[in-house]
Amino acid sequence: MVIVNTPHPARKRLNLEYDALVQWNNKLIYADVTGFGENGPDANLPGFDITSYWARSGLLSMTRDAGAPPTWPVAGSGDNATAVGLYAAIVTALYRREHTGKGSYVTTSLLAEGIWSASVSIQAALCGAKFFGLHDRKNPANAALNVYRAADDTWFVLIVTPDKLEAVAKAIGRPDLLTTRVLRIGRNSWRTCRS
Repeated sequence: MVIVNTPHPARKRLNLEYDALVQWNNKLIYADVTGFGENGPDANLPGFDITSYWARSGLLSMTRDAGAPPTWPVAGSGDNATAVGLYAAIVTALYRREHTGKGSYVTTSLLAEGIWSASVSIQAALCGAKFFGLHDRKNPANAALNVYRAADDTWFVLIVTPDKLEAVAKAIGRPDLLTTRVLRIGRNSWRTCRS
C-alpha cells in the first residue's frame, strides 16, 4: 500500500505516480489525497484544511452567526474528516483485493470531503430549497434554542422543548419567564412572545 498527499507535479518528478508503481505490483493499493481533486483548474495546487475543506466547500460561511464574519475553525478538523474518507476508500480497496486479487487506485480530496460535509445544504440548494438565514444569537427565532453567555462569561447551549419550559424556568430561578406564551410557528419551530 502507498498513501500519498504530495501535489501531482511532485509525484511525477519523483516517479511516484500510480501508473509507475502498479507495474511493480498489480495488487498495489494506491491511496491518493489532494487539496482540490485530480481534475480541474486547481488540481495541481497544494491544498490546506482552511482553504480547501472549509473555505472552498462553503462550510466556513455556513458555520457562523448572522452578521458575524467567518472565523478560524478548529485546526485540523477538515484534515481529520478527509482522513476518515480516505480510510473508507482504503478499506473498500482491501475488501476488493481480497475478493478479486486486484489492487486499486483510490482517491479523495479536502474539497470533496468539505462538500460531503456540506452535502445536506448543497443538495437542498440544487433542488431549489429555501433556507433560513444564519442563526442570529442576539435575536433568535426561538429563545429556547440558542447559545448564551452566563454572568461568569461561560458560554452554554440552551435547548428546551416546549413541554420542559416550566421546569427549566423554575430550575434557573426565572419563574417570570412563565408569563410568556409559546406560539407554535411551523412544524418544529417555537417562538416566545410576551403575553
